[in-house]
Amino acid sequence: MDKHVLFSMTVDELRGVIGEAIQTELQNHQTQKNKLHEEHIGKLLSQDEVAALLKVTKQTLIRWSKDGILPVVKIGRKVYYKESDVTALLTVK
Repeated sequence: MDKHVLFSMTVDELRGVIGEAIQTELQNHQTQKNKLHEEHIGKLLSQDEVAALLKVTKQTLIRWSKDGILPVVKIGRKVYYKESDVTALLTVK
């Protein structure tokens, strides 16, 4: 037997409840999207992270990208590097 519970709330309270539910679902969706992204593309590292890891300047990274030494992944205007490509470069270097 199903039980039904009725209660009253103001329009603002209802908006708050709906807003929280939507925010939770958006966060869950983003988390799932990030997991799928990592499964298919792998972890992406920023220019700063890669430069620090390889102990080179950003300019060197740009040159390496142009020379085909270290490919980039562009998302909008931002440049990222696949962690697997950086790891492969470290084993060769």
